[in-house]
Amino acid sequence: MKLEAYAKNHATALYEVSHKFDQQESLMSFMEDLAKVIKISPELRSFIQSKKVKNLEKSKLLNQSFKDKSNLIFIEYINTIDIDFNLKLFRKIFKHFSLIYSSRMDIINVTAYVADLANSNSDEIKSILGQKLKKSLKFKIIEDPALIGGIKVRIGNKFLDSTIKSQLSEMKRSLIESKRN
Repeated sequence: MKLEAYAKNHATALYEVSHKFDQQESLMSFMEDLAKVIKISPELRSFIQSKKVKNLEKSKLLNQSFKDKSNLIFIEYINTIDIDFNLKLFRKIFKHFSLIYSSRMDIINVTAYVADLANSNSDEIKSILGQKLKKSLKFKIIEDPALIGGIKVRIGNKFLDSTIKSQLSEMKRSLIESKRN
């Protein structure tokens, strides 16, 4: 079985088991935390990638490292899978689990880019977008110094650009069009 299909099937199974025990939020949170730590810790990446370290040892270390935030469903999963638990597998499972989780929990990922975090009201932006989209939001706001002003929003895979730069570009295009006619 190809790794992508394997990961998708296992992510689905993980979601179903976590849902059965009402642990889907806990599992999602654990996987997000694990992904963040993997990103910043070369030691953990090396440990997880090691073919010499068995899945049981990997799961024990993860369980001990995350203590209260550990998720027993995921730890047991690592113990029972029939292939080596590694970064490539984790990333693919995490990707598919995130998609399933967002879909079933009716959550949409939203990222807002603003020129200045200090002068932006993230709670107000989140509230307005939540009302308009009529969904729960997984909201992140990022400062982008390249923006002069305004806001650029990514909702799922769509971009809405209401920055000053895009508005000026639209005016320029409109003026050029009107001169041609």
